[in-house]
Amino acid sequence: MSKLILFDASEDVFICTARDPALFEVLLLLNASSENHINDWQTKKYKELTRWRFLNELSRS
Repeated sequence: MSKLILFDASEDVFICTARDPALFEVLLLLNASSENHINDWQTKKYKELTRWRFLNELSRS
């Protein structure tokens, strides 16, 4: 996981990890249609929209 941090820091890399709830909230589900893709993730700012969303999963006590 620590090595993924280096990739994630790049503006040219969008890391999608399994079971990340933020991705389901933002990305089109690829299973809905074979026409769906995320090749335009930079234009649609998917990386920015999903970054830090994991914080919503933390307890607010």
